[in-house]
Amino acid sequence: GDDMFLMTKAFQKNPSSVMYLKSTEATVSTHTVPTWKKFIEQRVRWGSKSKHYTDFKITSSLAIVFLFYHSIIAAAALSIVN
Repeated sequence: GDDMFLMTKAFQKNPSSVMYLKSTEATVSTHTVPTWKKFIEQRVRWGSKSKHYTDFKITSSLAIVFLFYHSIIAAAALSIVN
């Protein structure tokens, strides 16, 4: 959420200031949430921020991912029915 808003603002002000760094030394890892309940709460919190994204590239990418995962669920459900 907040990191995406920061990157979007930086890109809007100066597109050449945002780049991809392919380096294992720049890798950051975090701990996972301890329970499924916390996991769901985290995803809901992240999802609630998505309505504030204004960049078409971001929203279209999110829509594609959303449709892809829902098509997998639909295909699994249909394979059981048939």
